[in-house]
Amino acid sequence: SEPIDWFRSVIKMCISLKASDVHFEVRQGKAQLRVRRDGLMRDVKTYDEDVVTQAMSAVYTLLAEERSRSEVAFNLHAAQSALIPLTIQQTRYGLRYQSHPAVDGYDLIFRILKTEVRANASQRLALKNLGFTPWQAKCLHDALSTANGGIFVAGITGSGKTTTLYAALKEINRPDINILTRSEEHTSELQSH
Repeated sequence: SEPIDWFRSVIKMCISLKASDVHFEVRQGKAQLRVRRDGLMRDVKTYDEDVVTQAMSAVYTLLAEERSRSEVAFNLHAAQSALIPLTIQQTRYGLRYQSHPAVDGYDLIFRILKTEVRANASQRLALKNLGFTPWQAKCLHDALSTANGGIFVAGITGSGKTTTLYAALKEINRPDINILTRSEEHTSELQSH
């Protein structure tokens, strides 16, 4: 459909801009497209509100995973969330969608998550390849080798929090231990032994 094609082209453009997040701030008939790149928000383009609303209604209703939707249909007057799978140029993405009402409008936010794992991703996601200093790597290895405890990872959007945790889990993933994780959003899957 035309609204979905429009949405796909906007997301493709944002991916080409190396955006980690896509934001539509809809106010007084206009929708400001902004992207987060390297932790900073940047204005990209302005669209008519009707174009964005029609596209989002179609995307939420037709593309969003049914089990992930907070509501059955798109509602710009309510806070909503969903996971929207999207393939662009043979690469699969999961868009983590959230919306909420705002003064004089509403906001739409899409976190871009690449869901396709390439053949060499397993090697890239090793802790030794993530750029830790020797001291940081030793501290992390020591924490991972204890029988109990926790590791706290913090940073700005796109800084590698999930990648670090995934690599750490890969490091300790053995048949003789059981790994249980809890996350608000599912972004990666670790293959068990």
